[in-house]
Amino acid sequence: MNKLSKDQIQKIFLSTLLMIGLIYCYFTFLITPLGKSDVQAAARIEDLDAKIARARTAVVRARSVEEQARTAADTVAQANDMIPEGAPIAWFPPRMNAFFTRHNLRNVGIHGGGSSNAADPALKDFHGSEWTFEVPQASINQLGIVLAGLENEEKLMEITRLSISTQADAPEKQHASLTVNTLLK
Repeated sequence: MNKLSKDQIQKIFLSTLLMIGLIYCYFTFLITPLGKSDVQAAARIEDLDAKIARARTAVVRARSVEEQARTAADTVAQANDMIPEGAPIAWFPPRMNAFFTRHNLRNVGIHGGGSSNAADPALKDFHGSEWTFEVPQASINQLGIVLAGLENEEKLMEITRLSISTQADAPEKQHASLTVNTLLK
């Protein structure tokens, strides 16, 4: 084998130093920053995923609120359509007298009572009114039909109290007293 000259040894040594420097610079200035930027990008992606999840939840919540608002607007519109204009004392007793007359009940006493706020928050501009009906004589079948009709025909009304009693001299006829709440403007 040939012996290497001093000049060739210096070239090999310098080439080796240059190769070591190149490898050092490659790992220090290229690979390490890429690794750091990869970790930072992964952290940013996780942060964005969390923000996207929160945004999706907010969108679902907003759609729910929009749906509730539409439902509330529909409820208010329906309530407005069902309630006649004017003072309740002017239209409610005649309307109920007509209802009881249609069901062959005469001499039904109607008494106005107190008022309260509507239970549904969507109906905050409305208030409830309590009325008492005194049915002096009715058969149990007739009374059942009247109560069912009252709840079905008068959508803004609910029966809150019902008292039925019989008379000793006419057990086939019942005396009924019922209290209802109705929604008013």
